[in-house]
Amino acid sequence: MNLKKLITESASRTAMEIGGLTGLNKDAVQKFVDTHNLDIEKVFQYVKKGKLADRMDFVTAVVGKPDNRIQKMIIAKFGTNESLKEQDHEVSMSQNSLDSIIKYATELKQKMGEMEKDIPAWIQDHITNAENYISQASSNYHEYSGVNENSINEMNPAVNKLVHKLLSKELNGLRVGGANHQYALMHILIGALRDANFSAAIKNVPKIFPKAKYEGDPMGEQDLEDMYEYEIGPKIASMAKWDGKDIVDAVGFYVSMTIGRPMGQKVEQLVEGKK
Repeated sequence: MNLKKLITESASRTAMEIGGLTGLNKDAVQKFVDTHNLDIEKVFQYVKKGKLADRMDFVTAVVGKPDNRIQKMIIAKFGTNESLKEQDHEVSMSQNSLDSIIKYATELKQKMGEMEKDIPAWIQDHITNAENYISQASSNYHEYSGVNENSINEMNPAVNKLVHKLLSKELNGLRVGGANHQYALMHILIGALRDANFSAAIKNVPKIFPKAKYEGDPMGEQDLEDMYEYEIGPKIASMAKWDGKDIVDAVGFYVSMTIGRPMGQKVEQLVEGKK
């Protein structure tokens, strides 16, 4: 069997697995991936590890109207020049969503008018929730909008760079700061500290990642946890030469550069001083 045929059969099996997770016909999945030149393996990891909403987004991209908003997002995320397109897309999509929020909020305000009257409870709830969400996003945006690397006092920049590269590769595809991302970081850090015999610090790790939760196929949770704790964690411990402080500084650096500096500092404070 030649290489081209092997690659084709492998892609077809992956399309079938994506179809099983989303309810789509595998041929429709394959056609969509081929038409838009997407990385099918990354698409598979996206629907496998993502929430129900992520899977439904992919369904919308495949069967929805051509060039719909979700389709453009999926193509930008998994197509050519992925990193640049994804970054550009996330900003532009958020800006478009905020414009829509302003538009609909203005329309609703006009419809309600100034005269006092009863408003359905569900509308009141939606307004209250929207206010809370937008207020929280605006108030805390500075924590997630990027950290100046030079502002972090790095004890071992070489290790930090290696660990950042490793985690960026291994956790690619997980929504930064989301439940699965924090779940991964929590178990990776536990594994690294355990491998370096810093068990006393492990009990405090879950407190740092309040949103940590596995959201995926229950059958795969234990295997994923073992990979984080017994494969990736020990790799980080080895990079840091089993120095507990270097471990938490390196993971804290990655967290600071992705999720936010406040959480990164908490990671760094798990181990005090050098061994």
